[in-house]
Amino acid sequence: MAGGKRAVALLATSNEIGTMLVPTKVRKEDVLRISLRKRDNILLEKILRGVIESETPTQAYTTMSSRERSVLLSALSSANARILDNFTHSARRLSILSTRERLRLLDYIVERVHLLVCIPETSRIARNIVMSQNRKGLDNEPVDDFKGVVCFRYTLDEDEMYKTFDEWDVLSAAPSLGSSEEVTSVGRDIVSAACLLRASAALRTKIRSRGGDEVYDWERWLREELWRQNQRMSEEAGEPASQPWQGKDFFSASLAPASIVLYKFRSSLWEEFSFISSQATKSRKDTILAQLNFMRDMTSGVASAKEAEIVLLELLIRLENDEENAMRRLDEILSLIEAWTLWMAIEKPSPMQRHKLVFALLDLIDDEAKTLQTEGLQGLGCSLSEFEFGSAASRKIAAALLRRLDAHESIRQKKKVSQKSEVTVDFIKTDWADGERDEQANSIGNLALIAAKKTRKKKPASWSEKQQSYGREVWLLTKRVAEMDECGVADIKGRHADICDLTSNVFGLN
Repeated sequence: MAGGKRAVALLATSNEIGTMLVPTKVRKEDVLRISLRKRDNILLEKILRGVIESETPTQAYTTMSSRERSVLLSALSSANARILDNFTHSARRLSILSTRERLRLLDYIVERVHLLVCIPETSRIARNIVMSQNRKGLDNEPVDDFKGVVCFRYTLDEDEMYKTFDEWDVLSAAPSLGSSEEVTSVGRDIVSAACLLRASAALRTKIRSRGGDEVYDWERWLREELWRQNQRMSEEAGEPASQPWQGKDFFSASLAPASIVLYKFRSSLWEEFSFISSQATKSRKDTILAQLNFMRDMTSGVASAKEAEIVLLELLIRLENDEENAMRRLDEILSLIEAWTLWMAIEKPSPMQRHKLVFALLDLIDDEAKTLQTEGLQGLGCSLSEFEFGSAASRKIAAALLRRLDAHESIRQKKKVSQKSEVTVDFIKTDWADGERDEQANSIGNLALIAAKKTRKKKPASWSEKQQSYGREVWLLTKRVAEMDECGVADIKGRHADICDLTSNVFGLN
């Protein structure tokens, strides 16, 4: 009997200890409420706080027509509209579950879903943490850090902070391809590139785009721009401005226009540039388009010429702003940038030399009294003659150059300039003796401009077949190759000399 009581006592003790080790689930009330800033999300605040007037949070929303929903969502930002859609979808799915099923889902979330909150000391450490997750976490880039700096650190009014934030979101959204409407979205990469180019031009310094350190240079650019604008406003008013220039003004007046101009340049949206459509004659307009196409091809495809985009973007912004000095000196400045872009592509100077040249060109735009040393251009003609345009790394240079020369000849003969951008080069002569190959095989005279085709047929083997193929191309210089009677060494040398002379004439190297 005593043994039985002892067994019962031991069992009760064991059950109690087991309950202590594995306690029953206790579902408590919320201990944290989300506190939202006063913005455009009063509706979301009501949803999160559970004070919606209807019995079911989704009842009114789900019974609305598509027109009523669009009216409701139009007052919200795109991010908050998505939040509302996600909430209503989740609430609708939960509403069909039984109490037991909801508890099981809650238990699963409590046991399996973990939230780690990390508050690093600096934004750089935060970015390193995110990037170390192999992009499984937030896709955060330096331009996103700069976005926070502009919108929140250098903008005073809270409503303006979030308004600028939303405008930045619109600008960074993916552009709508093929749309005939005015450009308002350019993509995050273009905004980042615009920050890099404009900060380099303003600070006259090389800004590295690796490691996230560029944010510090961008903020220095922002601070200098704010100081300069506030000084100007104070001088004009004779006293400190009552409404100082802020981050919101910097975004709307400087960063957003620069990003849109850069997008139009990289996308070849030449009809969107007002200064091009205002040109007096067709030949002058075609010449400007040929120059811009050449520099776009160079800066997008040749690593040693990318820095030219710094000074080119500065010039395009001034032209779009109808700046008198830039409009008056357009031909002079554009020709200089074009020639020095070719020089950078051929000579391949060091990054320090390239930036020094670009900053000198920027100074020349600011002050026409400035002079630029041209010794480098004088030796470019000789370099062109010896440069191996046919090597794999240099064929993009050859294609861009031949396209520019072909446009020049079309304008001179008053013929239509082809605007095809997908081009490449083809070797005219392929059967060389050993000694001749080293000297002429990769020269510009042995390359013909042809349209790049995704599925190209087998290349013609005989000269007569090549003549027929070249004759079907739209390029004048290529058609001239088709008119050659033979394809001998002397013919290639003669064409090489003609191309070099034409280049010296077009780019003012004589």
